[in-house]
Amino acid sequence: KCKDTCEKKYSICLKNAIENSKQIYKELEKSYEKEYQQYLKRYAFYLKELEMWQNRYMRIKQDYEYYYRKCFIDKSWCDERDYYKKLLEDWGRKKPYKPYEPKKPDFEHVLNKQQNLCDKDCNCQNQYEICFQECGGKLEIKRICVENCQ
Repeated sequence: KCKDTCEKKYSICLKNAIENSKQIYKELEKSYEKEYQQYLKRYAFYLKELEMWQNRYMRIKQDYEYYYRKCFIDKSWCDERDYYKKLLEDWGRKKPYKPYEPKKPDFEHVLNKQQNLCDKDCNCQNQYEICFQECGGKLEIKRICVENCQ
């Protein structure tokens, strides 16, 4: 009786898990759409920033290379070379970061999480043993060697 009841509860839970998953997934999709629209705006801004950064970086690099060559000819230009070298390093660290793209929700993942909430173990064996002992039965636990016994 315990096992039958447990199986019925488990089946009902699995059916409910599907319905719950559908609703949760719909909400996740709505949230994802909002986040994705925000991401697209941030990404467009990032591309503009990146283009400006690259243009500035290339200009600094050209200046550095110019003064690098001049420094070989005339040591008085080495201070300018060093200035642009430092500027190039500093600007390299200011490269804009690509925004995080939200992850599209996965129905299978949502369904698995909901199904994992369903418990298939109703502790029927333990209930049976308690009932058996209360009705006068006695449990004996024995260890039996099944392999490589000496």
